[in-house]
Order: sequence, then C-alpha cells, then structure tokens
Amino acid sequence: MAKNKVVVIIPTYNESGNVSAVTRSLGQVFRTLPTYNCSILFVDDQSPDGTGQEIRTLMHQFTFVHLLSNKRKGGLGHAYKKGMQYAMTKLDGNILVQFDADLSHDPSKIPLMLSSIEQGSGMVMGSRYMAGGAIPENWPFYRKFLSIIGNLFIRVVMLNFSLTDWTTGYRAIRADVVEAILPLMHNSAFNGYTWQIGFLVKTLQKSYILTEVP
Repeated sequence: MAKNKVVVIIPTYNESGNVSAVTRSLGQVFRTLPTYNCSILFVDDQSPDGTGQEIRTLMHQFTFVHLLSNKRKGGLGHAYKKGMQYAMTKLDGNILVQFDADLSHDPSKIPLMLSSIEQGSGMVMGSRYMAGGAIPENWPFYRKFLSIIGNLFIRVVMLNFSLTDWTTGYRAIRADVVEAILPLMHNSAFNGYTWQIGFLVKTLQKSYILTEVP
C-alpha cells in the first residue's frame, strides 16, 4: 500500500537563522510517522540574508528537504500558491501542511492533524483559541491583542462561532481540497496575509469538513 505523501510547506524571507532548527525539529517528528512519506518544501522569496544557500546546504544533509525559489517577493499568499502547486505536481503531495519557519507552530501536533485528516477532515487547523491552545509567549502585547481582537471580529462578521481561530497559519489540508480552492484564490488581494481568511472562507463555502486541534 502506497504511503500518503505529506509536504510541509514553509515560506521564507530572511530566515537563515531558523531554517536549520525547523528542519531538525520536523525531522524528529517525521521519524515518528513511518506510515507517511514526509518532506519539507521551503518557498524562498529571494531572501537577501542567504536563506536560500542555507537551505541548499540542508538539502545535502537531509533528503526530505526541497527548495522552490520564487523570482520575486510576492507575499505570504503568493508563496503558498506557488508552494502548493509545486508540492502537488512535483512532489506528488496528497496532504499539504502550512508551517511557519520560526517554529511558532508546534511540530509535535502534526501526527494529531494527520489523524484527523485520515478520519475524514478536508482541512485541520491548529487553534490558539480553543482549550489547550496558546499564543506564543514571546509575542509582544500588541501582537497578541491584535490577534485576539481580529479573530473575534471575523467570527462576528462571519456569524460563525464554531471555529475559534480564523487567522491561524498552521493547517493540514488534503490535496483534493487545495485543487478545488486554488483556482478561487487567483485575485491578487489574496497574495498577502488575507490568504488565510480567504482560503478558509472558500473552503467553508465548498462544505468541506473542517476541524481544529489546540
């Protein structure tokens, strides 16, 4: 039986100091998932600090590391669009994971997210605002405040209180869901951080099953 191919997509811009640590942390988690074929795809937007070269060095050490170099800095949404297309067409990924390079996402949650996918979820989101979740301690007060108020505002506007974290960037998504939603994300308005909310709204509109883990 063929293994599910999991591709963890990590957009980078000036992350040379983080890419080694995040690679090693994810590698440890990958070793606990023998029934999956796991890899990392860094999507670098021409970082001037040498992030791309650091990733190329890691590629010589870890066979599960891949690099997609964008020709320009296009924003978070643009990086995910390119990364998802590459992950599906070049790496044959059938489960894609959005992940931050600075390890503000807990990699040990990936097995739980994959288990939820296997149970039928189209997308699983890591929530900071459900029981057991938390905002990173090193975030400054203003960032915590904006995140909490921003999420509450979106929940009120959308009249949807079943989901607790609308802006989370930590997500595991089935490839068939990505294939259905990507064509709906062509507007340049989704090239930045609005990517997260836009993708979530359109996934809900398509009636896919969404779940959250803390």
